[in-house]
Amino acid sequence: MRPGIGLLVAAFDQMNVLIIGDAMLDRYLRGSAQRLSQEAPVAIIDLERRVCAAGGAANAAMNAAALGAKATLISVVGEDVEAVALRQLLDEGRVGPAIVTDSSRRTLSKSRVIAGGHVLIRIDEGTQSPVSQETDDALCALITVHWDDADVIVLSDYGYGVCSPAVVSAVARQQIAAPRVLGVDSKRLQLFRNLRPSIVKPNYVQALALCGESVPSTSGAAGSTAADRAEVIRRLAPSILDRTGATAVAVTLDSDGAVVLDAEGRVQRTYAAATDNLRAIGAGDTYLTAFAMALGAGASTGAAASFASTAANIVVRTEGTSYCSKSDLKTPFEGEAVPLTALPQLLSGLVTARADGRRVVFTNGVFDIIHSGHVRYLEQARQLGDVLVVALNSDASARRLKGPARPINTLTERAAVLQALASVDYLVSFDEDTPEDLIRQLRPDVYVKGADYTEDQLPEAKLVREAGGDVVLLDYLPGHSTTSIVERIRSDPARALSSLPTAAGHD
Repeated sequence: MRPGIGLLVAAFDQMNVLIIGDAMLDRYLRGSAQRLSQEAPVAIIDLERRVCAAGGAANAAMNAAALGAKATLISVVGEDVEAVALRQLLDEGRVGPAIVTDSSRRTLSKSRVIAGGHVLIRIDEGTQSPVSQETDDALCALITVHWDDADVIVLSDYGYGVCSPAVVSAVARQQIAAPRVLGVDSKRLQLFRNLRPSIVKPNYVQALALCGESVPSTSGAAGSTAADRAEVIRRLAPSILDRTGATAVAVTLDSDGAVVLDAEGRVQRTYAAATDNLRAIGAGDTYLTAFAMALGAGASTGAAASFASTAANIVVRTEGTSYCSKSDLKTPFEGEAVPLTALPQLLSGLVTARADGRRVVFTNGVFDIIHSGHVRYLEQARQLGDVLVVALNSDASARRLKGPARPINTLTERAAVLQALASVDYLVSFDEDTPEDLIRQLRPDVYVKGADYTEDQLPEAKLVREAGGDVVLLDYLPGHSTTSIVERIRSDPARALSSLPTAAGHD
């Protein structure tokens, strides 16, 4: 676990988080569809599995508890089977429920039917109208009871009745009397402006609407680029901060990450992990909850954004409604003598680096027998930016690339040697033949390879160029590579060992 994340997680163990909002039950009905109905032109789903998860504000509470905090949820449910299932999930997740039961309401639920890897339909159920006066009074009383024990407050408003004007007023009174770190996630952020939240999380469309701006018809993942949208948010930053009343605002750009603004005028980008998973639910709950908790633990806005991005990147890789736990934040190499960085932590580290205006350089290779050519090459690469990420072919990948007799040194051994070089900031491994997937996720500012390659030979180069990065080919001297060293050692060991290379070159 990276030290910064470790310190935050340790602080969470002593933290109380109060979540207020619309709790719901998420159902997933999974099956196969191989027949068409004779009754209508629709597929017949052979149901194979039912899965239930805590959704909405309940998911935010599950995230807080999974990260180590004592979490308490204030919400409303009906008197039905959905309420029973939701309470059981909260109990299993160690969430303290402070839930009002209103027999006149039906518990909110969202049921998704999934077959062949696709969501075919979503069915929403439950009462979405304003709560009764009696329920409103009960919610306000619970806020008063639990406020003093809370270190962090999260409002998770889906517009389904819990965050009523009376509840918002109750939070405002408490916030004036005993201020807390306050995070708000809502499509109606203007209603929470007077609370002066610590962090709010509108999406791109919501942020534009707040400022009275029309949304371009080309906006979105399939339209204007992430850079275009980020620039729009930068331009609107003062207005967004003013209209939300927040100290910090994280404007999410769906799969392109987020733009984080703060009252000091700083603007930073965070990046989402690339994923083909289109059915991840709850990453927004994770992001806001993790952000607010990090602020509550004393992290700066930039560090909190970095942590929140790491947590959300973990969740977005999981199908269905999910949350990030303390164990998810540990590297798969913890406890082993392997100086490699797990991808979520690497993404987090690069977000922090970019927030400080640092330039990220990326290179890759087998780096089998480390020689002076490697050292010089990596020093030159490091001089092209501020942070150098070196991606190592796994042992299996190296065998496919170099043949069954390679690598000479295992991944662990290769990484241990590279770790000793001052030029190397991060080491990561990949199992594929090329690091294209890593590059999609890391989006380096500079991609470096030896000049024995041309850009046409590097599919990675096109990805870097498309993302606005630079490609640099460093000078290479023939014969100065691990492959040539191995061949010379095998043919003439004595001579080879006396003439190891001194110029750049690697494989």
